[in-house]
Amino acid sequence: MRTFLLLRLKRHLNDVRKHNNAQKRGGGVEIVSVDGGGLGLAAASTGPGHRVEYEFDRRWTQALLNRALERLRQEAEQRDNVEVFEALKAQLSGENPVRLREEAARLGRSEGALRMALSRQRDRLNAVLREEVTETLEPGADVAEELRYLAQVLG
Repeated sequence: MRTFLLLRLKRHLNDVRKHNNAQKRGGGVEIVSVDGGGLGLAAASTGPGHRVEYEFDRRWTQALLNRALERLRQEAEQRDNVEVFEALKAQLSGENPVRLREEAARLGRSEGALRMALSRQRDRLNAVLREEVTETLEPGADVAEELRYLAQVLG
């Protein structure tokens, strides 16, 4: 699925480039964009082709991570454990590490219990990410290699 979308994106950007470079009536006039908005992909396409692929892969990886985190949140809701999930979510996504001692005190739990919950959530996140990636790959594709690449894209 990702390969298909990447190919469609490349073809679309190529069509846009051809359209923008086509000689129009009154040719020779410089075209100035008033908009400047968009997805940011057009700006990435002005450089080497790798920038477009990288930006696509980065957004794809972020979408997979968000989907996996949402699944974890739903699982936490079913276990009536959303408060712990939300407290540790930043630690899972790598956004802003939390201080476990402070969070444990706020939640009325021991630091050891919160560390164990974090470890379990990390394991579950890895399993859910593996499932999400497996769904996007063709049968027989190397899931571990894809996961390593996606981790590299996120940096």
